[in-house]
Amino acid sequence: MPSYSGLILDEAHAIESSATSLFTESLSLFGIQRKMSRLLRKSRKGQFGSLSKLARLCPDAQALIQGYESNARDLSAALDDLEAGSMRLLGKEYSIRLKDCAGAAESAFREPSGRAQRAMLKISVQVGDFLKSLPEEIAQEGAVHETHLAIRSLNDTAELLGRLK
Repeated sequence: MPSYSGLILDEAHAIESSATSLFTESLSLFGIQRKMSRLLRKSRKGQFGSLSKLARLCPDAQALIQGYESNARDLSAALDDLEAGSMRLLGKEYSIRLKDCAGAAESAFREPSGRAQRAMLKISVQVGDFLKSLPEEIAQEGAVHETHLAIRSLNDTAELLGRLK
């Protein structure tokens, strides 16, 4: 390296990236599906996730799983509608401001995001009520704590969806 009298570190792009990640939130279909799979996912080999673990600890959890699956289908339908509406609204653009397309945003974002939020909150309330009803010896199990964390994460996503309205 040649001799120098000063050193300039060009990290302006890092500042912008840090600020963007600090002050923005994102929502993805894959992210929501990942959160839901932490609760329950099924494969040919069986079912997995914290609700499945709860079902092994407490037989009453089977009814919870059935209710969860119904609400998960509602959530999936709302997310499919949200994704389809988003694609229609975006067209060839990479990003849009929702306030610039008020009428179109209503059908593309607000209605399906509201349905998705309600489905997430239904799941949260249903699972939360079940967890509160567990006997103390089961309430200390790792599956219960894992389920609480998954529900908290789902609530955060529901809150973000609520801000799209």
